[in-house]
Amino acid sequence: ANPDLQVRLLQEMHKPLFDATDALGIARDDIVLGWLFNTAFTSRAIDVAAESLGLLGEPYDSVSVKIPAEDVPVPPLPPQQFLGALGLNCEAIGAGPDCPGISLLLTGQFVSPRYQKAAHIELPYLAVEGQRQWVPGSFSSEYDPKPQGLEGDTVPFLASLPSVGSPPYPVVIFQHPLTPTDPAKASSANKMALLALANGLGAAGFASVAIDGVLAGGRSILVDNALDGQRQLYPVMSSDLFATRDNIRQTVIDLLQLVRVLKACTAAECGGLEIDPARIYFVGTSLGAVSGALFAAVSPDVRRVVLNAPAAGIGMMLAESPVLLAELSPAICAAGIVSASCCQAQPPVCTPQDLAQDVGFAQFLQIAQWILDPADPANYAKALAARISAGTKRVLVQQATGDLVFPNSASSLLAGLLGLPADGLKSYDPGACATVPEGAHSMLLQNCGSGTVQMQTDIIQFLLAP
Repeated sequence: ANPDLQVRLLQEMHKPLFDATDALGIARDDIVLGWLFNTAFTSRAIDVAAESLGLLGEPYDSVSVKIPAEDVPVPPLPPQQFLGALGLNCEAIGAGPDCPGISLLLTGQFVSPRYQKAAHIELPYLAVEGQRQWVPGSFSSEYDPKPQGLEGDTVPFLASLPSVGSPPYPVVIFQHPLTPTDPAKASSANKMALLALANGLGAAGFASVAIDGVLAGGRSILVDNALDGQRQLYPVMSSDLFATRDNIRQTVIDLLQLVRVLKACTAAECGGLEIDPARIYFVGTSLGAVSGALFAAVSPDVRRVVLNAPAAGIGMMLAESPVLLAELSPAICAAGIVSASCCQAQPPVCTPQDLAQDVGFAQFLQIAQWILDPADPANYAKALAARISAGTKRVLVQQATGDLVFPNSASSLLAGLLGLPADGLKSYDPGACATVPEGAHSMLLQNCGSGTVQMQTDIIQFLLAP
């Protein structure tokens, strides 16, 4: 071997490192040890998927719309008739006796490419006869995902047309909160959550559209829980952190596909829904604000963005959330991740205080954050902040004071990373809703008194502002 050649090869290999240290003013005599390594490309998978939309072929990727949606097979109707078909009325959605802001409600569905692999349903969950026998897992590849299956996924949506103005309408894309595993509580934590906002948005002249995120609404999957014998929905956020991460990222891809669908819609093809592509806005709450932050960072089409009760730094957020930690406790205790005394209860329910000094839990959080990084708004904040600085987007972050699901520290962190001015982060009093652990977090969609009214009013004023 030629030793001179080997030395030159080593010098060339390390040249980028020494160039970087020279630029930082670090003398080479002060360098004791150094090496080069690659960091993760946190947004690459979504970027790759976004670039492929429209190029995958009809089975995976179509802007055609089917009306109505199969899971809510109600034809386009005026609001009183549409709601009546669902056993509801205008007062039940907080829209007075006759929903004056809404002219028409409709459901539909479109096809979006699925990048998540099909995963087996594993303990503690058991498949239910008549339900789908697999659940969405992780992406097919960390950096270069490919569509899975023989066709794309069906994504149901709900749309509301305003009572004022004429098409093409400005449109608000709404993304619903985290779907609970209790079927009774989950009935409105999907596309139907839009009903709480549709009348106010419609009165201001906005059409509005909401999709079911992964494992929500028409995409939910019933399973049996072997730990308590109860039937429940398969969780969106589970101890399978890779699947949790990619449930969020797949929903982002579905939102990007929705924009393509909306831009292609004509009134004749989409039940009267025809939108102005220059006036596409976004409102997301809870997990919908997490996926929405990623969506806003990569979509050039969305002009204004409201992130209601969002979170950044998901690993630390889990450690500070009494509600999410209580739901996660049975899994992390059963897996032997934590050894705290709270694991002795049946079922285990651990609090942030219980696990504050638990070494196993601290290690779990580090690993969790590493896995969840590609779906964490903290890692998309730089790209979104650049769009804000360029003037192509405006962002408002809202938080409910005392949120026990996504703590205020997580939403404040996101606002800080985005470099928002003081009026870009607003806090609201949840009033009586705070008496329930999940109440403050979902105050946007509840009747929590003056706090909810102000929150909804601020959204509309933000979207209408010149």
